[in-house]
Amino acid sequence: MSFHPLLLVLPAFTWGSTHTSLISYSPHPQGPACSLSPPCSNPKGKKSVNKDSLEYRLRRERNNIAVRKSRDKAKRRVMETQQRMVELLGENERLRTRVEQLMQETETLRDIFRQVPEAASLIKGLGGCS
Repeated sequence: MSFHPLLLVLPAFTWGSTHTSLISYSPHPQGPACSLSPPCSNPKGKKSVNKDSLEYRLRRERNNIAVRKSRDKAKRRVMETQQRMVELLGENERLRTRVEQLMQETETLRDIFRQVPEAASLIKGLGGCS
């Protein structure tokens, strides 16, 4: 097995299984031991927060407000989309009715045009448009 000078293959632990992961290595002033040290007691670098602290309560309140605002915005978007869909369905139906009406009118005009004696020769001369 050959080793790439900037990548190390190390076993990584996840809940219930082990797998291999690639960890990029970049030298820094603290030495390679820092980047290869075992994980801290707090996973993913989360710092412990006292849930009774004012800072924590303020952050939670701001987050709750942001979540509520985001959910309201999503609901509003869904409602607007549904309303637009209803409008488009109505417009689509009106357009279909208009197309049908225009096709009937065209057919009626063709029938009238066919009844004019000079039109019959024009139609034959043009190769029949209908």
